[in-house]
Amino acid sequence: MRKWSLARASIRRLLLAGACCLALLAVLGMAGSAQPSRQPAVPVPISQTCSWLARPAEGSTSDIAELAGQAGLNARFVPALNLWELTCAGGTNGEDAFALRRLAESGAFEWLIPNRRVVIAAEPNDPGYTAQWNMRIIQAPAAWDITTGSRQVVIAILDTGISLSHPDLQANLWQNEDEIAGNGIDDDGNGYVDDRWGWNFVASSPNPDDDHWHGTHVAGIAGAMGNNALGVAGTAWQVQLMAVKFLDRNGQGSFLGMLQAMRYAADNGARILNLSVSVDGDLTAEERRLLDEAVNYVKERGAVMIAASGNAGASTPAYPARHPDIMAIGASTSSDERWWLSNYGPGLDLLAPGAGIYSTSRASAGPTYSTASGTSMAAPHVSGAAALLWAVNPGLTPAEVMSTLRLSADDLNYASYPGPDAYCGWGRLNLRRAVQAAEHGAILQAYAGAGSVQALGDPITITATLVDLLGAPAPEGTAISFSTDLGTILPAEAQTAGGTAVAQFFPGELVGPAHITVRAGALTEQITVTVQPGPPAALQLALEREVITAGTPSVPLTVTVQDAAGNPVQDGTAVLISAQRGGAAPALAYTYRGIVRSTYQPPTAAGPDQITAQVSSAISQTREVNIVPGPPAQLRWSFELAFLRAGEAHIPFAVQVLDAFDNPAPDGLQVAFASSQGEVQPAIVLTQGGTAAAVLTGTLSRGEVCLQAQVDALAGGLCRPVLERMRIFPLFFRRHTPLGN
Repeated sequence: MRKWSLARASIRRLLLAGACCLALLAVLGMAGSAQPSRQPAVPVPISQTCSWLARPAEGSTSDIAELAGQAGLNARFVPALNLWELTCAGGTNGEDAFALRRLAESGAFEWLIPNRRVVIAAEPNDPGYTAQWNMRIIQAPAAWDITTGSRQVVIAILDTGISLSHPDLQANLWQNEDEIAGNGIDDDGNGYVDDRWGWNFVASSPNPDDDHWHGTHVAGIAGAMGNNALGVAGTAWQVQLMAVKFLDRNGQGSFLGMLQAMRYAADNGARILNLSVSVDGDLTAEERRLLDEAVNYVKERGAVMIAASGNAGASTPAYPARHPDIMAIGASTSSDERWWLSNYGPGLDLLAPGAGIYSTSRASAGPTYSTASGTSMAAPHVSGAAALLWAVNPGLTPAEVMSTLRLSADDLNYASYPGPDAYCGWGRLNLRRAVQAAEHGAILQAYAGAGSVQALGDPITITATLVDLLGAPAPEGTAISFSTDLGTILPAEAQTAGGTAVAQFFPGELVGPAHITVRAGALTEQITVTVQPGPPAALQLALEREVITAGTPSVPLTVTVQDAAGNPVQDGTAVLISAQRGGAAPALAYTYRGIVRSTYQPPTAAGPDQITAQVSSAISQTREVNIVPGPPAQLRWSFELAFLRAGEAHIPFAVQVLDAFDNPAPDGLQVAFASSQGEVQPAIVLTQGGTAAAVLTGTLSRGEVCLQAQVDALAGGLCRPVLERMRIFPLFFRRHTPLGN
């Protein structure tokens, strides 16, 4: 039906456009009777935005701004593009069209085209869309560029009901057009009286309004109105949501109620049955037979059934999803992994977003929005996707719809388990690829042998598969092209064999994301391979300075590590930093964007030191630094005499100049001497080996002599007593004569 609807809409637009053109031609015909007829230089197309772009004719000297003004049009020249923008002065009307025709006839333009409106990709204006990570991860905006759904497709929500007053759902609620509400008569003869809005199997009433919240949440994920500046956007913006309530206000219902709900939905035109429910444990043989009958009944009426796999973290999907003819949907997270409580195992068909899903809801105060998690939230994504497939291609069979959803999924476990597996099924729903496949009748998939590769490293294999909607391979020799914006891919075009074509991606020197585009006719896929730096191949050690004053607490240093192509190595590459006499903090550091930042901690003793940065035994670099003495801080006197004698003096002495760490001062430091008595020769001495030597000369008097030394701002002195010289008296000897002689 949708093709016919679109065709009718297109015909209406063409007829309207034709009528406008005829009216315009009539006006032009009347104008032609008053003046010689003249063919316009360019056609005058219709512009819904009342704006055109015109390229000036080469060599034209016409004053276009003046011509436009005379015609009652606004004109603006865009020099960078060599274009004139012509806009209507009073809106789209006959006068403006005629004025544009006159400008076209002026010969001033090479061509004239409508200034087409450009809009962003079909992301809705619903304020809650920013919280809908789920729609972005399944590439819904690209799918919505193709279709946003069709009112011809009905999704039955078999659940706790749907909030019939929710403003984000009301426009998409299914109505039984053959039933008159409230007259107490089964007008359509379907066995349910007054079921205008669906049916409530809990209360056996025509009121399927949600008295829980679950069904409303599920319904919003599948088909909340999109782009209505309200709430959220459903997977299908345009769809009919049939409310079939068989779960009560506590979220519980009966097996019988489920079977009845399935039959009701199928009987009343639902193409998709969403069962975000599960049955505890296994089914008895009788229950399986009953479920088989209900499933076959639905299948015979051309509908598909989509159910939640269950939230027990079990290794087998729960019923009804376990039934082979019902699609079993598990839940995935925003990091594209299976949600930890999602049931898995044989029979799992797909994953779809199910953790932290923001959607329509119901509270005691009325309609609202909320976030919920579970496979119940995953299933309606797939139900909405099925609705979009039928919207874009109404002729699809149920088998083609289900197969397309499976074969177009993103294989999350491709690297480990290519193809369907028990943990992720066929993969996570890809809405964009599924809708494109339904539109073109084929499914193109592309995978890289690895998600990352090293610069200048070994090539990786790019595999493309092209199949029809049921999985049959494309004809042998179908051309598939490969291209990339980083590195090289060969061959640029390959032929399919068994539906598969293969190319090799060769990384170059540059690192970053390589976007590889794969094309087969109108189908395009893009995969991303990260080109990472190769192993460390070169290292450079740099210090803030290489002459360092003793006592400096630390000196910043940087180590840059690159691969063979000159790219910064991967983050986290270990670099060991050591010094022969000093230290480094940290001594073991890890690269970030190819750089390590550390500090060198110099020793206090002056002299050379060696700093080494090392990634491996083969990749290292050593830099030599020189630790020089600090400023003078100590004066040490070398004066051997404890006291001096008055008189002429010639007494050598020396002063050693040291820094705070006992390092001798550098040679050539000026030391000025002075003395309280006598004279110091020389009075100014330059240090050698940290020492300045001089001589105290002159006549010293009894008392004290004090020497003074001055080095820059450092001064110090030494005093010694001056004693009188000892007088030496001669000794006289007298001979003694004995008495009596």
